Amino acid sequence: MTETDLQNKRKTYRKSCLMVVDFTIRGRFYSGCIKDISVNGAFIESHYHGSIGDEIQLTFSNPDISKPIKLTGKVMRIALDGFGVKFNKYHSTQNEMLEVLVDRIKGGWI
Repeated sequence: MTETDLQNKRKTYRKSCLMVVDFTIRGRFYSGCIKDISVNGAFIESHYHGSIGDEIQLTFSNPDISKPIKLTGKVMRIALDGFGVKFNKYHSTQNEMLEVLVDRIKGGWI
């Protein structure tokens, strides 16, 4: 499946970015880089990717937002360079922070 096919299947368009993310899968801590993000999910570049269906906790920061964004989700897709995550539904404050973040991303480092 090509990236264009994946974009067509998604409910929301993902914006390209490069953000450091810390994440936990199965109680183990890892770091990676968010390569693209939307309010519904993200692609994380990492050497460790877990398995499809694994629950994941993510924490990442943005200089425009005072508190780190902490989300949970599920690993939905595995690739050679990382994995795709679908975010769980979460508290409205976190949703607003994520919407602001995604809106401000123009591509590249934010």
